[in-house]
Amino acid sequence: MTRPRALTWRPESPWARFLHLHGLGAHAGWCAPLAERLAAAGVEVIAPNLFRSTGTELPSPAEFVAVATAALTESVESAHHAHHEDRAHREDHGVRSAYAHHRVRESHPTADLPLFLAGTSLGGCLAVELSARLPAEGVCLFAPALHATYLPPSVIGAMVARLCVGGGGAYGTPIHRGIPVVRDEDLLERLRHDPDAVPAFSARSHLRAQHLITLAWWRLVRSNTPPILCLQGDEDEVVSAATNRRLFGGRAGREYAVVRGGRHDLPWEPDTDAMTERLLAWMRERVSGSA
Repeated sequence: MTRPRALTWRPESPWARFLHLHGLGAHAGWCAPLAERLAAAGVEVIAPNLFRSTGTELPSPAEFVAVATAALTESVESAHHAHHEDRAHREDHGVRSAYAHHRVRESHPTADLPLFLAGTSLGGCLAVELSARLPAEGVCLFAPALHATYLPPSVIGAMVARLCVGGGGAYGTPIHRGIPVVRDEDLLERLRHDPDAVPAFSARSHLRAQHLITLAWWRLVRSNTPPILCLQGDEDEVVSAATNRRLFGGRAGREYAVVRGGRHDLPWEPDTDAMTERLLAWMRERVSGSA
């Protein structure tokens, strides 16, 4: 099954743009509760579908980046075209690059919205990598999978061994390995049976995910990044809170905040008003500081 390129929540007069990248096996709709809260506060949210189909193969990091930037371009172009109904004018100011929001400032009042990159779990690693390619005011990470703990070393070793002899097999995502990624049991059951989610990926795909994680580590350790806010639930069983706390807590330009009672997929958690307010306050600080 093929999914749409992206979902977009566009308020009437947005003051910021928020590009959210989902995690392994999820899809754009998995950020809907958070997107609705942000849109109600005046933030435009763009959520690309990083996996265009429900196959078991993970795209390469370069393909991930291409999908995310194409979704951003398409969303800005859509807003631009909606504002300018004249076809010739649209062609004069057409959006043709991944940096579209910088190319149509003069012709569309929301084209130069401050951009924030965001991602959940593996999507957080992609957001870090993408920050080197797209100028952003900041990066918001929801439990980034910089140290995933849901697959024990013995399983990873078995993956490598099978690949070495030409085998493979499929390995389940956290929710399909019985790990609760949200608190609400009914919601957890719905997510587990979501027909648009991918329940398992090949061994090669899991190793590709490790490659993306390594790229994000390198970016965080060796390069300058935009300001980063890392949010993580204190009941997260998928990635290491200790690792993320060391990477983001108490460092210049980086903040680490605990979401009490939150599990791994924070955009889905229903009782996250405090988290949303924390995120919005951080975004407003970045916007006012760059004005």
